[in-house]
Amino acid sequence: MFKPRVLLRLLSAAILSASLLLVGASATMADAPPGPYSNGFETDTSGWFDSSSGGSGTITRQPSGYASGGYASGVPSASAGWHARVSSTACVTPAPCMGPHTRWGGYDRVFPIGGYRTYVAIYLDTAWADTNRDRRFDYISAINNVAGTHLRDFTFNAGTSLATDARPPGFDITASTNTFRHSSFPQNPCPGPMAPPNTCRTPVHITTSGWYTFRHTFRAEAGALVVDMEIFNSAGGLVPGASWTVYSGDAMATVGGNRYGWFANEEIPELPIDDSERTGLSLALTPATARNEVGTSHMVTARATSTDTDDHPSPGPGVAVEFDVIAGPNTGQTSHPVNTGTCTPSNCMTDSSGQVSWTYTSNGTQGTDTIRACFPERAAVLPGDDPRTCVTATKTWGTSTGKVTGGGQIAGDPLFGLAGNLLSVPAIVPSAASSGSQASFGFVVQSSGSPKGNLEYDDKPADVRIKAIDITSLFITSVTCGLHAEFSGTAQVIRSTGTTTEDFTVEVDDCGEPGTSDTLGITTDSYANGPSTLIGGNIQIHR
Repeated sequence: MFKPRVLLRLLSAAILSASLLLVGASATMADAPPGPYSNGFETDTSGWFDSSSGGSGTITRQPSGYASGGYASGVPSASAGWHARVSSTACVTPAPCMGPHTRWGGYDRVFPIGGYRTYVAIYLDTAWADTNRDRRFDYISAINNVAGTHLRDFTFNAGTSLATDARPPGFDITASTNTFRHSSFPQNPCPGPMAPPNTCRTPVHITTSGWYTFRHTFRAEAGALVVDMEIFNSAGGLVPGASWTVYSGDAMATVGGNRYGWFANEEIPELPIDDSERTGLSLALTPATARNEVGTSHMVTARATSTDTDDHPSPGPGVAVEFDVIAGPNTGQTSHPVNTGTCTPSNCMTDSSGQVSWTYTSNGTQGTDTIRACFPERAAVLPGDDPRTCVTATKTWGTSTGKVTGGGQIAGDPLFGLAGNLLSVPAIVPSAASSGSQASFGFVVQSSGSPKGNLEYDDKPADVRIKAIDITSLFITSVTCGLHAEFSGTAQVIRSTGTTTEDFTVEVDDCGEPGTSDTLGITTDSYANGPSTLIGGNIQIHR
C-alpha cells in the first residue's frame, strides 16, 4: 500500500511526464489539412513513441500468433501478419503506468472541415481478465487548441471485472474526459463531463475475447466540439451499448486539430494493438500524364478526398493546394506565393466538390515537366512528424510538325530473332546480318499540320505483318539522349490466319548517328514489341 506522500510524488511525476506530450506544438504551423496516418505494424512501429524515442513504456512488433505465455498468448493479428504489443515501464499501481503514444503523423492546430476520426484495434482477453481482476488501461485520443497546444483528452476507461463482480468475467469500459486511477473508474455509470447536454454514460461489459476497434469521431455540433466514442467487434459491428457522445463545451473557434493517441495508463503487460489510423485528406492529380504543343497552356486538377467513407474530414470547399513545376523545361512555375499561372477557383482553394485546377503556359522549350501538387507545409513539431501530402503528374511539351524516318531490325522479346534488314525506306528485304534477328521495319512519317506517311513492320517468327492504312497523329519532343517521336494511326495486321484492321502506335528515339542507341516500340490492339534498341538500322527525327 502506498503512503499518501509517496502516492502524491508518483502522481506528480506522472503528470510531469504527461505534460511532455502537451508541449512543442508551434504556433507557426501552416493551415494545411492533415494527410492520413496509418500503421498496421507490418514493417515497423513508425509514428509511435515509447521510452526509447521520447515517450513512455514500450511498443514492440510481434508476428501473428505470437506466444507470450501471458495476456492474449498465441492470438492472430487483427489483420495481415503482424501487430504490436504495448506495455508500461515498471508499473506499480495505483501510480499511473504510462505506455506509448502516437501523434497520428503530426500535431495540427487546424480543425479540418467535417472533422476527423482516429482508430486503434485492441485485443481483449476475457480469460486473462478472470484471473487478473481490476487491471486497467486508459486509451486517449486528444485534440489541440488553435494555438497548437493541448486542449482536451477523450478517454476510453477500461478495466477487468472487479473481484466482487459476480457477472461473467470481462472488461468494463466507459467514455470520459478523465484519465488515471485517481480520477476515473471504468464501472462509473455517470463519468465526467456531466454538464448538459451530457447525461450518464452507462459502461459496457464485454465478455467475449477478441479484437475490438476503438474509434473517436471529432466533429462540430451547434458551434461546439462533440466527440463520438464507439467500440466495434472484429466483424465491424458496433458492440451493443458501446457508443457514447461526449459534449466537450469547447467552442469551435478555440478547437484545433489532432494531438496524440496515448495508452496513458497501461496496467496490462503486452496489450496487443493493431491497425492504428487517423483519417485525413489525400490528393490526386489529373491528368497523370499528358502532352501538348510547345507554347500552349496546360491545366492540371487536384482533387482532395477523405480517407473516411463518411467524409471525416470533408474535402469540402476552402482547402488550400499549392502547385509547382519541380523539374523540366518550365521548372519554377508555381501557384505560390506569386502565381505564374491561373487557379480555378482563383484563390487556389478547393471548391464544393473538393477540386482546384491550375493552368500554366509553356515557355516554348520541348521536354517533360514534373508538376507537384501539395497541401501547404505543416511544420514538423517533433522528429517523425509528417510535414505534407504531395502528388505528381508529368507534362510533355513537343511539336506535331516534323519528319520521322527509320528502318532496321529490333530483337524485342528474347523469344525473337532478326529476320531481315531494311536497305531502302520503306522497302523491306532479307538480310544475313544475324541468324538471331527478329523483326524488321521501315517507315516515313511527316506533318506540317496534317500527318501522312507509311509503315511496314514484319515479325516473321510471330507470323505478324503490320502495314499502315493511315497516319492520324505525330508528336516530337526532346529526351535525354536526343529526340523522341510517337506516331499513331490504323493498320492492317496480317497473319496467316487472316487480316484485321487495328489501331497502332509507334514510339522511336533518335539517340545518335548512325543509329547509335536508337530505339523502336510498336503496339496494336493485338500485338506489342519493344521499345527495344535497334540491332541494325537507323532512326532520324527532324523538326
